Amino acid sequence: MARLPSLSAASAAIAIAVVGGLAPITVATTAQAADTPRTVTLVGSLQSEAGCPADWAPDCAATELTREGDTTAYSKDLKVPAGTYELKVTTTS
Repeated sequence: MARLPSLSAASAAIAIAVVGGLAPITVATTAQAADTPRTVTLVGSLQSEAGCPADWAPDCAATELTREGDTTAYSKDLKVPAGTYELKVTTTS
């Protein structure tokens, strides 16, 4: 399992490599607290492998992260094939 480091949702961009068959990827990030609800989405070259119709699509629900309780932490487990991926986390209110 590849685990990504915690990211700042404001402007995080990283690349990861997954070796072997399908690998679960756990993404954890934090967003600044706000009164309005936020949508936090993993966007990148792995989205088509994770169920999105295209890569780099911030509006794809398949890679939206889930808020953890009343915290500012968001996470999601994804299974993607072996490969190298580029990604970032976007937020919208």
